[in-house]
Amino acid sequence: MSKSREHKSLMDRLKGYYMGAERDAAKTTPFYVTGDGVMFANPKEVIRSQAVQHQLSAFESLRTEMQDKKNDDADKRAAQGD
Repeated sequence: MSKSREHKSLMDRLKGYYMGAERDAAKTTPFYVTGDGVMFANPKEVIRSQAVQHQLSAFESLRTEMQDKKNDDADKRAAQGD
């Protein structure tokens, strides 16, 4: 195998990793850095980011599941008490 072919495959792999990281970064919240090194994010952009929306929906699903389980347990206890 020639050296140019090896470099090409390494470059292709590097580009693939970089493009994947860019796609993932596009879904997350943009952070900004001030001149003195403080990092911050705009709250509206945080809520709109896909990653945060996925987390919020996962937490809501978990909360609903826990409430359903609590209600089922309460119903079972009420049925046993009758």
